[in-house]
Amino acid sequence: MTLDLGPGAPFGGPRAGPSGPRRLAALAALAAFCGLGVLTWLRVGAVAARHPMVGLGLPEIELASAAPCASGAGDARSRFAFEPPGALIYISNSCPHCRAQLRVWSGLLADRGGAPPWVVVAPGESFDSTVIPARLRRRVALDHDARIARVLDARRVPLTVYVDRHRRVAARAEGRQSGAEIARLLSAIGAGPTPSRTGDCP
Repeated sequence: MTLDLGPGAPFGGPRAGPSGPRRLAALAALAAFCGLGVLTWLRVGAVAARHPMVGLGLPEIELASAAPCASGAGDARSRFAFEPPGALIYISNSCPHCRAQLRVWSGLLADRGGAPPWVVVAPGESFDSTVIPARLRRRVALDHDARIARVLDARRVPLTVYVDRHRRVAARAEGRQSGAEIARLLSAIGAGPTPSRTGDCP
């Protein structure tokens, strides 16, 4: 948008203009107009940022557990179906933001209890279980063929997907979240302090 300042001196130059109450009224009107534009942009941006899968059902996901209790003496893997309500966190071994987000989850679990989310590790990297905090190691899966990445449309990590008890995707968050935000979303999907233990270590 271009503001027409009228003929005469360029912006900032000497020119006659409204004074006193008229000038204040003009400035107030301009501020209100600009504020409305910013609010409209923010609303449009928030709608555009909503991922298409939010509100839809999550397809069945089989998780190849890499937890110590499931992997046995080496390459053996136990397989579990993801059972909502709950969350899946898609990470990369080498991502520092992913490690920081897992520490937030670990602290939250220490405070509120409950079973951890499923941590899904991206393919193409050697898996290092030491990057997973101890409280989260009961539910760790390796996405060997990137199948889960395709289901979750994982393009940035960490990616957290929250699924309610009806298997609908209630929220999808790319990047880091605070413990308070995670707790709010877990409560919203009905993931209480003692969710399903399917796939947990003994």
